[in-house]
Amino acid sequence: TEDLRSCTTANLPDGSLVLRYETRTGSLITRTADVLRPDATRVVVTASNAKDTKHGPADLATPPLNLAAL
Repeated sequence: TEDLRSCTTANLPDGSLVLRYETRTGSLITRTADVLRPDATRVVVTASNAKDTKHGPADLATPPLNLAAL
């Protein structure tokens, strides 16, 4: 079962909306930053601690980037 561990949103000065969240499934950790710009451009960046984010196993204790770095 996937577990949502944290979720934050922020409105940037340029009008972009940033959504950052972390999910865990067992030892698998995925961190995501999702940016929606005023011109409807969307950028999604994900960091995980496993090569296979659906089935694992975890290759690292934590993803290489934290939510702030994403």
